[in-house]
Amino acid sequence: MAFSARPPLSAGIPSSKPGDDYSAFGECNFVIDEVARKADTYKRKARWSSFLLTTTTAMVPVTLIVAEQFSPGSFAAFISGRLAPGILAALAAILGRWILFEQPHQRWTLYRHWQRKFEAERLRYRQGIGKYAAGDRDGVLAHMLAAGRVQLDTEWSVLVPISKELAEDREIS
Repeated sequence: MAFSARPPLSAGIPSSKPGDDYSAFGECNFVIDEVARKADTYKRKARWSSFLLTTTTAMVPVTLIVAEQFSPGSFAAFISGRLAPGILAALAAILGRWILFEQPHQRWTLYRHWQRKFEAERLRYRQGIGKYAAGDRDGVLAHMLAAGRVQLDTEWSVLVPISKELAEDREIS
């Protein structure tokens, strides 16, 4: 099912005059698509980062076992017994730190939660139930969208590390 798209930014600020093709319902669809896209992005980041962290960590003992197959002091033993495990451990540490700062799992959850919340609101609007049963349905939906986007941004900003936290983390490490 295709929904109407938000007018391009070059069109200027959309007016609220009756008859315009801009509507609160169209904005709701735009917001849902935008939030869903971000949720999908963080879902991919979360899954890939978890997979890569698990893989790099699990490969360290495998490279040590492989190193035993070569004569001690050989170049192959050095590569598989020292260099490869060191590189894999460093990659695991970098990935772990990236996951800690980026928090892709938490952001995925946050965006998916708000996607579902906006979808539920759209359903209430379309069915004319609850606060959409009477009155200015478009105004109520627009108000909810504005408040929801501000709340989403507030919840998202909690996940962003601030410089003080980074400095404290550096002192602990």
